[in-house]
Amino acid sequence: MNHSEERYIQIGFTALRDPATRDFLPAVPLYIKAEDGAEEAEQRLINDIGHLLALRMKDYMDGCKGLSESMEVENSTFQNPPPNPPPGRKNMYKMKTEETEENDK
Repeated sequence: MNHSEERYIQIGFTALRDPATRDFLPAVPLYIKAEDGAEEAEQRLINDIGHLLALRMKDYMDGCKGLSESMEVENSTFQNPPPNPPPGRKNMYKMKTEETEENDK
């Protein structure tokens, strides 16, 4: 492979800081030479990142499902309130009903 045929793989970005202001300078891409094994390593990295993102999405979806289930329980509590609230606590269903009746007047 001669110099004109060399291939490079982008592996990320970097941005230096301005020494005077400490602000970031424009980002520039980082490359490595596509030598033996680099493309295979790139594919493994893509697969690893894809796996991590899939796990994160699963955690997010499971959290949303749990939130949805807890909201269903909360809504059913308002529709079917317990007959006697614990001592020192007001019956939230009764309070909600009274607020609604006051607003209707």
